[in-house]
Amino acid sequence: MKPAPFHYERPSSLEEALDALTVYEDAKVLAGGQSLVPTMNMRLAQPSVLIDINSLADLATLHTDALENWMVGALVRHYELEQLQAGDLRSRLLRRAAREIGHLPIRLHGSIGGSLVHADPAAEWPVVVTALGGYFVLQSKGGVRRLSSSEFFQGTFTTAIEDAELLTRVELPAPAERSVAGFAEVSRRTGDFALALCAVYLAFEGDVVSAARVVVGGVAGGVTSCQNAELALVGCPLNRVEKRQIAALARTDCNAYDDINSTAKFQLSLVEVVVHDALADALGGAGIRQEKVS
Repeated sequence: MKPAPFHYERPSSLEEALDALTVYEDAKVLAGGQSLVPTMNMRLAQPSVLIDINSLADLATLHTDALENWMVGALVRHYELEQLQAGDLRSRLLRRAAREIGHLPIRLHGSIGGSLVHADPAAEWPVVVTALGGYFVLQSKGGVRRLSSSEFFQGTFTTAIEDAELLTRVELPAPAERSVAGFAEVSRRTGDFALALCAVYLAFEGDVVSAARVVVGGVAGGVTSCQNAELALVGCPLNRVEKRQIAALARTDCNAYDDINSTAKFQLSLVEVVVHDALADALGGAGIRQEKVS
C-alpha cells in the first residue's frame, strides 16, 4: 500500500523544526519511522506534512550531566542503547529491553523518542523510562516543558505532547546508590509485539526496600504503575521478597479485556509472569540470594 499524498520538510536545525511545527497544523514528525511509516502506508495516519528531523544531530546523543543524570536525545537509536557498555543499572536495563525490540533493521532505524511519542502499549521504552523515574523534555517556540511519565503518558497511543511541540530528550535520573532493576517480556515469537512486559526498580537501605517501581505494559490503558505491588515491596527485606505474591498484587492493578487473540484472564495471567520474572531478574542480577518464605 502507499501513503496518501503529503508535503515533505527536512529541517537542518531544531529552530527550523520548531518553526515548521508552528506553521503546519496537520504535521507528523518522522524520527525513526518504524511505526509512523507503516501506519501511513495503511492510511491509518494521513498527515498533510511530514517533518523529517533525522538531520538534527544534537538530538542523537547520550551524555551525562554533572549530577550523573543521563540526557538521552530523542533520535538515539534502539541499537545504540543495545550496545551500551556496562555501567550502573540504567545501562543494564536499557540493554536488556533494547534486545527485545523487533529485529535488527528496526533497532538500527527506530529511535527512543519516536517510540515514546507513539506510546504503543506493547512498547519497551515507555515501561523502562517510567520504571527509571524518567522525565520528558518537550520544546516548542513558546518554551520548554519537562513532564514526568505520569504526566506524559495519557493512555494507549496517547501522550500530553501538543501539536507544535517536539520531544527533544529523555532525562534518566541517577539511580539510588543501592538499587537494582530488572526486565521481563513475553511474546509469541522473537521480534513480535509483547503480550506483556514489566520493568522493576528497587532502591534499598541496609537490606530493606526503601522505594519501588513496578511498571507493566501490554495491558489495557498502556503504561501501568502497579501501586499495590509497590506498596507491598517497600519495607520488605530484599532476600525475603515473595515474587509470586507481588506478582498477584500487580495483577490487581491492571486492566484487560477479551480480544481476538486472547481472553482478559489470560492477559492478566501474563502480567503475573512478567512481574515475577522482572523481580527475579533484578534480584538475581544483583546477586541477592532469596530465602524461602514459609
